[in-house]
Amino acid sequence: MKISSKRKIDEVSMPLENGSNFLIQHHNSIEYNISEIGVTSILVLQQEEDIKKSILNKVSAQKDRIKKELYVMILEGKLKALEEEIATLVQKIDALRNEHPSLLLEQNKLKLQMAIIERGNTLQEVEIEKIIVEKMKQTELQKEEAMENQLRLLKNIGTKIAKWSSSSLRN
Repeated sequence: MKISSKRKIDEVSMPLENGSNFLIQHHNSIEYNISEIGVTSILVLQQEEDIKKSILNKVSAQKDRIKKELYVMILEGKLKALEEEIATLVQKIDALRNEHPSLLLEQNKLKLQMAIIERGNTLQEVEIEKIIVEKMKQTELQKEEAMENQLRLLKNIGTKIAKWSSSSLRN
């Protein structure tokens, strides 16, 4: 009776505590002849395969632990970078908070200056309006005086004409 097993070739190197490496090779095709080898040899071969599987599992687990450790290191690096960025942003926020009251004071000062300028402009506009009204009043008074003078002249002319025509009629 023959037992055959077909598997790919695996080579695994596992580090040992003393610094050397333990190399495991698993070949593609292994054929066992029970009549030649015997049952105990098959059991020994089965134990060897179990040991190889165990070692392969340990190596795979070690690789996974290394990958996990690397991933954790990457995440810790990102965390450190983000913490540094947060610290920088907190400093900027504090600086802006400290600057904010002085900016509010400056804003209020500028608003007051603008109000004063606007009031000044308003006062100037009021003064200009007063001057315009005064000039209009003066112009109206001058027009009234001119009209009164013309009326007087006309009356004087009318009186002189009346006197002249009565004296010419008498003569």
